[in-house]
Amino acid sequence: MKKILLKILVLNFCVLCTFNVSARKQLPAGIPSIPSGIAGFELGEPVGKFASRLEMNQYFVGIEHPYLKAYRVLPFAGFRGGYVLVGACTGKEAVVRIKLKYKRYDKEFFKKLKRAIEKRFGKPSEYRGDPFHVYVAWKWRFKKSDGKIISMLLERYEGDDEEYSSGTSIKLTLVSELKREMECYRKKTKESASATGEPSNFKQYLPY
Repeated sequence: MKKILLKILVLNFCVLCTFNVSARKQLPAGIPSIPSGIAGFELGEPVGKFASRLEMNQYFVGIEHPYLKAYRVLPFAGFRGGYVLVGACTGKEAVVRIKLKYKRYDKEFFKKLKRAIEKRFGKPSEYRGDPFHVYVAWKWRFKKSDGKIISMLLERYEGDDEEYSSGTSIKLTLVSELKREMECYRKKTKESASATGEPSNFKQYLPY
């Protein structure tokens, strides 16, 4: 009886070892389950850390996101460029978004890239493109152990609209810190925004 129990214990131990080995093969050493950067750029890091790869002498602030500053990424191997966004309100000057454009335009490259990303980080959480697949966008969303939220968007556009950049690009966003910058800006501009009001003449809304 003791010999039978011993054999069962040994068998269970071997099965457990096999399972652990298989699990390690599925998750290679050093591969993160949550993305934090790409091509040497990292979310949450000071923008000055990447000064040699950015056009630091000038940046732009968008109308829709006045709480962020965008620095253009200089082209490098495999990429046409892109931009890095940092907070412009809290004073941290930390990277909250990275968007890079790949040099390759072909659809096969996009498919291969998506498969590789899925293998590393799992299936996307939602589809954000149009139903005709002129603009294709897959989004991932992750929550870190410290509560911070990171989103990843893989997109491809092959239309003729000049408002969109053709080809394939990827965007990583530190959502929680971006929202922090937005709230900071809202608090600082709350009084000035309420004071502006609306124009007295409706014609001021119209082009001429």
